[in-house]
Amino acid sequence: MFETFKDIGKLAHLATRAQQMQQQMKQLQEQLASERVTGDAGAGRVTATVNGRLELISIHIDPTRVDATNIALLENLVTNAVCTAQYQATNMMREKMEKMAADLGITPDMLPGGGM
Repeated sequence: MFETFKDIGKLAHLATRAQQMQQQMKQLQEQLASERVTGDAGAGRVTATVNGRLELISIHIDPTRVDATNIALLENLVTNAVCTAQYQATNMMREKMEKMAADLGITPDMLPGGGM
C-alpha cells in the first residue's frame, strides 16, 4: 500500500521537473530569438546575419568589393554567407542547450530535438 504513495511522489517530482524543463526551454527560445550571429563569404564581401532561431535578419553586400555584373558569383557569395551564419548559430544553440541540460542534471538527448 505504501509503495503506491511512493510512486505518486515520484510522479509528482517528475511532473515538477518536466515543468521546470519546459519553462527553461521557453526562456532559452526567447533568448535565442534575440541573439545575432554573422557569417561572411568572400573575405567579407558579403555578410549575413541570422538570429538564434536560424532566421535570416540581414544581408550586407560590400559594393566596393563585389562585381555587380557577375551575378553567379554574387549569388554564390550570398548563399555561402547565409550557410556560414546558420552553421555558427546552430553551434551556438547546441552549446546553450547542452549547458541548460547540464544545469538541469540531464543529458542533452533528453531535451526536445535530442540536444540537436
